[in-house]
Amino acid sequence: MANPKDVALIKSFVDRFKNGKGKMDAVDELLDKDFVHHFADPRLPSGIAGIKMIGGIIFSVFPDVHVEIEFVVQEGNIIAEHSVAHATHAGAFQDLQPTGKRVTWTENNIYRIKDGKIAEMWNCGDLLAIMYQIDVL
Repeated sequence: MANPKDVALIKSFVDRFKNGKGKMDAVDELLDKDFVHHFADPRLPSGIAGIKMIGGIIFSVFPDVHVEIEFVVQEGNIIAEHSVAHATHAGAFQDLQPTGKRVTWTENNIYRIKDGKIAEMWNCGDLLAIMYQIDVL
């Protein structure tokens, strides 16, 4: 059974950071000072700086992104969250200019909780779905 405090922490992270248009104070408040992310891009800095960079990129490309949690499961101090994101492609990304198209993608995020904060995060988002919807593929 999920710990209500841990679930509330994840919901707060989604609401305040992802749906709060990248409010970095939420990251500073909700993530452990020794936070570790496991994003695949080796160009990202480690720790909190990496998640702030990802947030900055996402919100510059998809400024109206809204993430809806579909379900959360927990085992011990590990929480898995499946979400659906909706956004408009309104910002440039690398060589791709904004298309103005509405896009939807899914995300699976796994978090490790330590002392009431997010200590570690693994992410898998459906970037291929985004590419199809903005006619890159």
